[in-house]
Amino acid sequence: MVFSSLLFIFVFLPVALAIFYGAALLTRQNRAVLSVLLTLLSLAFYLWGSGIMLLLLIASILFNWHLGERLASEASPAAKKRQLVLGIAVNTSALLYFKYCRFILDTIGFLAHMPIAPNLHPYLPVGISFYTFMAISYLVENYRSPRHRASFVEFGTFLSLFPHLVAGPIVRFNEIADDLRRKNSLNVDNFAQGIMRFAQGFGMKVLIADNLSPTVDRIFAAKPALLGPGAAWLGAVAYTFQIYFDFAGYSAMAIGLALMFGFHFPENFNRPYLAPSVTEFWRRWHMSLSKWLRDYLYIPLGGNRQGSLRTYANLFIVFAICGLWHGAAWTFVVWGMYQGVLLIAERMLKNRFGFEPSGMTGIATTFFLTILGWVLFRSESIEGSMMFFRAMFSSAALHQEGSASVHAKLYTDPIFLLPLAAAAILSFFPLERFSGKSQNEKTLPFLGHAALAALILVVASFFAISNSYRPFIYFRF
Repeated sequence: MVFSSLLFIFVFLPVALAIFYGAALLTRQNRAVLSVLLTLLSLAFYLWGSGIMLLLLIASILFNWHLGERLASEASPAAKKRQLVLGIAVNTSALLYFKYCRFILDTIGFLAHMPIAPNLHPYLPVGISFYTFMAISYLVENYRSPRHRASFVEFGTFLSLFPHLVAGPIVRFNEIADDLRRKNSLNVDNFAQGIMRFAQGFGMKVLIADNLSPTVDRIFAAKPALLGPGAAWLGAVAYTFQIYFDFAGYSAMAIGLALMFGFHFPENFNRPYLAPSVTEFWRRWHMSLSKWLRDYLYIPLGGNRQGSLRTYANLFIVFAICGLWHGAAWTFVVWGMYQGVLLIAERMLKNRFGFEPSGMTGIATTFFLTILGWVLFRSESIEGSMMFFRAMFSSAALHQEGSASVHAKLYTDPIFLLPLAAAAILSFFPLERFSGKSQNEKTLPFLGHAALAALILVVASFFAISNSYRPFIYFRF
């Protein structure tokens, strides 16, 4: 059950809201009761899509809360460090087994020229990458300061909360602790803003990303040797917009859902394709992951405090891990390394020549480099990505200009071109002028927002009924 499914929008969500707000009225917003209720609703949501893997989530809640209590109460620094290492080891071990076991065994088998445990294929629990990182952040913050301590009910709600459970944002406990404890977080303004953000994300996912998806799938499934440069570039650019509107759409829906239930999640995207540098891109793309990697990996490794060479090494390591976090395949690892190399190159240009990318040239260059990275990210293998790059840049394909043009036309119908144009406009234009508040004032009256949200919900629901089921891209991570 995904947020963009009609089952969720017209069955689960209305029932959950009715139960939740009914309990809020009866208990006068008793936060303990509401937290227990919301945890049960979230566990039911997860059970619907993941079945027995719900037990793993429950085990994570029990283990990490208990260890967090020990960290908060332990007086000995050495003992606290041992507890933290244990917690990180247990969480990452579960992640390694369920997500990377087959990848590790296949890599070892390739090097050893023999298959290893070919019948072992662990089931990948939905959202394990997200809730594992959230659990680790909670342990680290309890290690650093006991003021981040949560009650068992609060922690259960924090880790299982269904708006962020399966694909983020990667929320930290201190970001929603106040919402868990105060009564006035349930109000009409939050609810109305939540509906609008949900509608915005629903439209981004169903109207744009899902309508780009068939063409992207066909182009990337074609033999690269048969692709002309036009079709290859069409697929690369379309996927660049698809993955943004798919994931940013999910994040907007998650933020909207959280507001409906009285929680304020951190923003996860900030017009990343307007970034004038790769460094800035990573401050705007999947911001909750970028901040997590910065605070819990890059800085503990030494950050930029131990000289240029160590800084470059830290950047490379962090983004190689970032790539691996996205998926158990070498394409993701190499994509992460590619991002690390770009960041290192920008840092070197700044340190040695005082040059920093900026302006339209910087935006265009960063967008071009991002497109190349997404080709690697989308490809099924390293070899496949190299062949796709060859199709994009090979001048040898130009002598087939007639057939290449025909091939490209196969993928340029109005249902594809309209969302492609909309994606380009919305990526390079401040969407918040239409969807929310500017820095100082509302740019549209409340009724205008409500009418726009209602229109998006109706039109997107029509497309959701007409189109086949398309899960969010980041569900696989």
